[in-house]
Amino acid sequence: LLNRIIQPVMVGKIIDKIKQARESRQYQLIFVDAALIFEANLEKMFDSIIVVTSKMSDRIERIKKRDGITNKEIMDRIRKQIPIEDKVKWADFVIKNEDGIGNLKNNARTMYKKLIENNRESKTSLKMNSQKRMKRNA
Repeated sequence: LLNRIIQPVMVGKIIDKIKQARESRQYQLIFVDAALIFEANLEKMFDSIIVVTSKMSDRIERIKKRDGITNKEIMDRIRKQIPIEDKVKWADFVIKNEDGIGNLKNNARTMYKKLIENNRESKTSLKMNSQKRMKRNA
């Protein structure tokens, strides 16, 4: 219930921030860190989607540490989400977070450079593999 109340407000704020950033023309790329893009049906708002994956045990430990909740509560949350395997299929890019923070940072830097290069080459929006996301909604 709380999600249904808060989600429209949050989505509206995200849309406003993206519009402001685009209109300012100050940024080559705009990133939005949002775990539930597919669950909220927001994927069409984005030129590209990057999904970060990690081992289930690592996810559980991070959530437990961050939110201080039980394994049962964590698994209930995860079960309510779209499976990560589907998100990976629909993503334009995937970063694996399995070898520590240093490797994750290197992967993120590599992805950033790739996106910058693609942006320079296209000079238009980055609609990479949006067909994958279209299939989701068919």
